[in-house]
Amino acid sequence: MNITYDILIPAYNAQNSLPQILQAIFELEHKPGLIYVVDDGSTDQTAQVTSAFSQIRLIQLKRNRGKGAALRAGIEQFLQNKQSEFLLMMDADGQHPVASIQDFLSKAAINNADVFIGHRFQKIGKMPLARIFSNTMSSIITSWVTGVKIPDSQCGFRLLKRSVLESVRLTEDGFQIETELIVEAAKKGFRFNFVPIPTVYNGQKSYIKHVNDTIRFMKIILRETFRP
Repeated sequence: MNITYDILIPAYNAQNSLPQILQAIFELEHKPGLIYVVDDGSTDQTAQVTSAFSQIRLIQLKRNRGKGAALRAGIEQFLQNKQSEFLLMMDADGQHPVASIQDFLSKAAINNADVFIGHRFQKIGKMPLARIFSNTMSSIITSWVTGVKIPDSQCGFRLLKRSVLESVRLTEDGFQIETELIVEAAKKGFRFNFVPIPTVYNGQKSYIKHVNDTIRFMKIILRETFRP
């Protein structure tokens, strides 16, 4: 497999889950070139736990600015490093199984899409009911706006070609960046594909505020619909 890729992990107060994720990444057969960990103003030992691992570029934000701000900081660093063709984004809370990275790479090796998005099986009991409803509605609306069938628009487990990240305009600081990225990439004609991944919820604290984030989601949709 000739896919070259880096990994970007936005992390906020992830000292308990991040070490296991990093250890599992370094045990992969097809390892990334670099791992960018963006410490989004954590108040625990998130930054310190990365020091035990090599090939990590730690980016520290002085205050908690949100997932979008953390992703944009990591993307900026990735674009300055011209070594890898793809960037894989995954969360630091353990909801994105490291073993599924191989599935993304295998799909990218045989498919000429530009954006690969994880597709979780949203079953009651596996995922909270409120999250199923939110994901379903946002996916339907995002699919309608883009003209692309998006089965799981809120999944942050993604593999993107460098050319996508060089082209899209990303401005959001919060979770809405995931919708913004899809809409911007679709506008520019990039091709999408989807990778089935397990649904993992371990009782972690969610930093998504459903009402406020739903309002922000609709603002993003309206803005992106009318923005050239």
